[in-house]
Amino acid sequence: MPQPNPLPIYYGKPDTIPLYGPGATLEIPIILGSEYYTATDIYGLNFEVNYSPTVFRAGSGKIVFDQDSWLSYGSPVLELSKEQFTGKIEAGFSRTDNLSRSGYGRIAKFTTITEKDLDGWRDGNEEVIIPLSITATAINGAGQSIALGTDTYALKIVKTANGKDGVVLEEIETMQEALTVFPNPTTEVLFFDRAVERVEIFTLTGQKVFEAANVNQIQVKSWNQGIYLVRARLQNGEIVNKKFEVVE
Repeated sequence: MPQPNPLPIYYGKPDTIPLYGPGATLEIPIILGSEYYTATDIYGLNFEVNYSPTVFRAGSGKIVFDQDSWLSYGSPVLELSKEQFTGKIEAGFSRTDNLSRSGYGRIAKFTTITEKDLDGWRDGNEEVIIPLSITATAINGAGQSIALGTDTYALKIVKTANGKDGVVLEEIETMQEALTVFPNPTTEVLFFDRAVERVEIFTLTGQKVFEAANVNQIQVKSWNQGIYLVRARLQNGEIVNKKFEVVE
């Protein structure tokens, strides 16, 4: 069974992408790790992508791994991307030098091609949503699987600035996280997936046990076991409340 996710993985959310005419390409960048938390000891990756083939060409969906990424550096690689059936893609990537890598940044992209002209495909102002989900698993240097979770998005067909229809990628609202704390539960260190302007941490009884500014990680090794509440102010001024657990 894969270990719980200790690593942040991101999928690029570009501005509205105009897709005019059949044969237009949609590309979504895939980024592993961040400047605040490096992806450590990574040897390979597996992906499963599920999407609606309503407007996309059968067999055109694939994961393309970047040959010059930090994960590919210094080693020949093996990669495979196959559309098992229309709307479901499985892909894998592995180094071949028996050495894992650590780093952060773009590692791949999901790409597919439109089957039909999206302009005028909608009925008036009707909102059309095409679901898309990506499940990722990392393989570390010891051959262990690390579950990176499933991210669910909506490809929304919307009107672009010049009046034509195009596609915008939006994370589905019920899945959206303004701030992620990980790993959770934790034994030694709690990480934030982005810098926070100010953070306060309380016990369930309301006792404040920690306060700091401009941090992206907290050492909790000496803390008592239990559930803690986080109140964080992000760089944009938004207040976020989270919960995490400290275990032995």
